Amino acid sequence: MTRRYKLGNVSGFTIIELCLVITLMAILAVAAIPSFQNAAVAQCQGAAYKIANDLSYMRRLSINRHHNYQLTFDTAHNSYAATYYDMGVGVTTPVTDPLTQESLSIDFETLPGISGVDVISANINGHSILGFNTNGYPVDSGGTMIAAAALIQITKGGITRTVRVEPYSGEVSIQ
Repeated sequence: MTRRYKLGNVSGFTIIELCLVITLMAILAVAAIPSFQNAAVAQCQGAAYKIANDLSYMRRLSINRHHNYQLTFDTAHNSYAATYYDMGVGVTTPVTDPLTQESLSIDFETLPGISGVDVISANINGHSILGFNTNGYPVDSGGTMIAAAALIQITKGGITRTVRVEPYSGEVSIQ
């Protein structure tokens, strides 16, 4: 004779249901990891494009207005600022960003969408200022044309990009 015990109205999950839920959670977690890595790539790439575009803008201003313009990089604060440099007087004046109509000053620690990008180095003939003379040629902080490519390196989440400005031509590229 077999005895059966009645447990009443007991509700719960079967072992199969629990296994299915755990498996689905694992699949979703594995699928989410690449999207976090892609976010770092996109942010680093976006910051590199921002620097490249601002450098190109400074070069165009120099040629069109026949003045000296420059970007000053601050690696300690992960930022840079654009200025007009009057060599006759020795005074710098902030450049207005055509999009925001505010001073063209970028802080990667707080910039929405690409915050947290680190400016590792800015090497322009051993300085951190890259300017363009009235002919659009890249120059260092002393106004001397650069003989070697200017390199600005940024990083985010293990992803590194280098913005390169060629001597003489001023061509800007991202590596």
